[in-house]
Amino acid sequence: MSTYRITIRYDGARYKGWQRLGQDAGGDSITSKLESVLSLLCNEDIRVTGSGRTDAGVHAMAQVAHFHTERSLSGMEILEYAARYLPDDIAVIAAEKADDRFHARYHVKEKSYIYRIDTGLYPDPFQRKYAWHIPDQLNYAVMKQAANLLTGDHDFAGFTSMKSKTKSTERNITSIEIREPISAGEPFAVIRFTGEGFLHNMVRIITGTLVEVGLGTRAVESISVILIGGKGENAGIKAPAKGLFLESVKYDQEN
Repeated sequence: MSTYRITIRYDGARYKGWQRLGQDAGGDSITSKLESVLSLLCNEDIRVTGSGRTDAGVHAMAQVAHFHTERSLSGMEILEYAARYLPDDIAVIAAEKADDRFHARYHVKEKSYIYRIDTGLYPDPFQRKYAWHIPDQLNYAVMKQAANLLTGDHDFAGFTSMKSKTKSTERNITSIEIREPISAGEPFAVIRFTGEGFLHNMVRIITGTLVEVGLGTRAVESISVILIGGKGENAGIKAPAKGLFLESVKYDQEN
């Protein structure tokens, strides 16, 4: 039995998310598409384990996953077969044999997500599936002040839609970087979140809250209130899934 590590890029617009849910009879998850193709390649039932889940409509630039098979494969065999049989909105961009102890989820050291905001007066028709359109002026200075309050170790119970009462809601956000639009011709603001891991809908809820701060409908100080109170109803709106991308996943053995 061999372990293989793959890196996947996908447009999540027409999928119900990364993870297979129930029987997933319609094959509407990224996982189900990958497993179907890899099972044919390996001539056995393949199960793919990712670094974490992405919700319906969320995209990935470099999701990492692993799978086990009895078959001996080269990375090029996996890449060529995936390119031939996967739908056009999913691509395996790297593949290699991994240490048998490698686990795509449990060994994650750091993840980065980016959220794209179209600040143009009118929405860009070519970016409508990949950015949240906000034509109103955002105050990036106060957004950065609010973001600074969220970095470090905190209990993010107020910034998640997770229902479980038994799982920890404490997480560490290494950084939140806010890049302002370059010009009128490139009116896209980008928020980059980097940390050890994130709770369900955490990045989208924080993004919505930061946007409210930037629009002046919420005070910077409300961030501390949400962190201390841990109540989701005090947080901002949940940003649309379409603007969110899993950018990268890093592991202990990597720089």
